Amino acid sequence: MSSVYSGALSSFLVLPSEGKSVETFIELSEAVAKGSHRVYTMKGAKPCRISASLSEHYLQFLGKMIEENDWYITADQMTQKPFGKKNIPLMVSPKIDAVVGGRYIFKLLYDVGNFKSKVFISEDRFIGGSVGVAVRKEFCCISKVNKYLKRIVETGIYDKFLKDESSEYWFSLSSEERNIEELAEDRTLTIRDLTDAFLLLSAGLLISCLVFVMELVFPHLKRRYNMVCH
Repeated sequence: MSSVYSGALSSFLVLPSEGKSVETFIELSEAVAKGSHRVYTMKGAKPCRISASLSEHYLQFLGKMIEENDWYITADQMTQKPFGKKNIPLMVSPKIDAVVGGRYIFKLLYDVGNFKSKVFISEDRFIGGSVGVAVRKEFCCISKVNKYLKRIVETGIYDKFLKDESSEYWFSLSSEERNIEELAEDRTLTIRDLTDAFLLLSAGLLISCLVFVMELVFPHLKRRYNMVCH
């Protein structure tokens, strides 16, 4: 128990625990409203145009903030360093950047190697799209084409191609390009940061006391039981 407590306390002393990551558009809108996050997208991107016409107020808010603050990035920035520092003034605490775009792009670029532990790709989405195959009206075998296309999609070959391209992209990067700049914010340890460690210590001491009392009482109870039996 003492070693477990020591390990837990040491981990807290190294760095306070991080807060919960933003995972949904609702959480992202709340974080942007608080001023802790910024959200970027590509200029003229479809998500930004559509968000203004949707009924969800949080999506409208995100689209409005992107437009008012000119939170746009280029295609090169999207594929190279979308999460790097963007003209942060001195004496201003750095903000966490989020980028809205096609999920397949993020899966291709950041769902591989060390990027997995540095970039969170949300499962939340507010628009979707589909891709179709155009054929002549006189084409005789459209049902067979649909059947085999469905089989190809269901086998996961699309995901395989995506992973293969992602791995190839990862190995094509230099060691410097594989390191995403992380904005380290100075934080001071507080009692709240150490609460879990002290709770663990208290639980360990309580269990130890109970075991100690049982070790003292159990022999007396055992002797009395033996005397009664005899």
